[in-house]
Amino acid sequence: MIYDAESRNMTFSLAGDVILNRAISHYKEPAFLKLIELLRSTDATLGNLESLYHNWEMPYGSNYVGAYQVGAPEMLEEIKWMGFSGMSAAMNHAFDCGEAGLMATLENCRARGLKTCGVGRSLGEARAPVYVETPKGRVALMSASTLFGLPPVAHAGPGRHDMPGKPGVAILRHKTLHTVPEAEFQSLANVHEGLGMRSPIDTEELVIAEQRYRKGREYKIETSCEQEDLQDILRYIRGARKTSDFVAFSLHCHENGTTGRYFNAVHRASCPDFLIEFCHDAIDAGCDLIFVHGPHVLRGIEIYKGKPIFYSLGNFVFNVESLERIPEPAYRRMGFDHTATAGDWTQRFADDSIWAWSKEPACYQTVLPICDFRGGELAEVVLYPVDLGYGTPTSQRGRPVLAGSDVSDEIFEFIKDVSQPFGTRFEKIEDCKFRIVL
Repeated sequence: MIYDAESRNMTFSLAGDVILNRAISHYKEPAFLKLIELLRSTDATLGNLESLYHNWEMPYGSNYVGAYQVGAPEMLEEIKWMGFSGMSAAMNHAFDCGEAGLMATLENCRARGLKTCGVGRSLGEARAPVYVETPKGRVALMSASTLFGLPPVAHAGPGRHDMPGKPGVAILRHKTLHTVPEAEFQSLANVHEGLGMRSPIDTEELVIAEQRYRKGREYKIETSCEQEDLQDILRYIRGARKTSDFVAFSLHCHENGTTGRYFNAVHRASCPDFLIEFCHDAIDAGCDLIFVHGPHVLRGIEIYKGKPIFYSLGNFVFNVESLERIPEPAYRRMGFDHTATAGDWTQRFADDSIWAWSKEPACYQTVLPICDFRGGELAEVVLYPVDLGYGTPTSQRGRPVLAGSDVSDEIFEFIKDVSQPFGTRFEKIEDCKFRIVL
């Protein structure tokens, strides 16, 4: 061999949502510094950038889901300090400040040498990989987001020979089919007709408010990928496979497997059909690993054809409760008038809103997977449980540290449980450290 990359040996560390709007590089706890050491120890360190980074040079956007996630551009230096070498930027907050906010974030990332993907000045740019160059080889990283929180104005669009493309997010759409018993189906048809809408022509299926319903014998929800988006993404994966040593894909997916939507915390850890379909097809097209984020909790892990799929890595940095500037629509939605402060809004958002993150321990627990490839094949996946400080004050929680024994055991049991549908087995290596049995 003349190049190290010919060995096809590579280590990856992977993180879920990084919502960082406060400096963290000054902290000195051993459990924190050891985590940073792990992030920096691998050949490639990848995560999801779930925030915009600019100085509010533009107005806030009309798309509001939860909080307007905006951090100061200098926080990107903190993300680089942690060791991240490539980040997905496809997520539901991408248009919180419209097109201008997204473009400013991309420029701030470029100025600091932080590789980002999944968004761009056109659909082609948003779909295309970024390449993380390492001493062990070239890693292609691509990403996309599902539809949650992203109206059509946020979707990247293709260009033509006589027209530039539209800036936005690389989207993976999906279709949902609701099966209901015959009596309920007939009731829906009666409502449809009684409200003056066109009578259903198809007696087995109808569409109400853009939702498809089918007559059946039981209640069931099925989802599947929109083929136009799926095939477009697979085309880019196959192309990246030809020019890189490893291919990684990062998907932002809030939707769960029980309702096909997001707002149902008890089901948030379940995987929708379309997510599994996408991940399997992406690996068949050439991906070496896939990591998902979005639901803010862990989901199961699958080893599919020798390749790891992390169906959600939850939160890695979760500074949702320390936003300093909050647009008026967010105050109004929380029931505040003009006299409220950012602190008032933050407390209600964290404690009393439909989100109520402070009441969900699972939002403050995750794992840091380190994937070791040897000769291009997956040799080992070690998982380090991570604690984001559930139960600590608002001013403190959200920053990751390696978990202690009690929290580590909770995470271990949870990840085993949600991975059972995929037949994945785990073993404890030592206290606060376990691995997948390959």
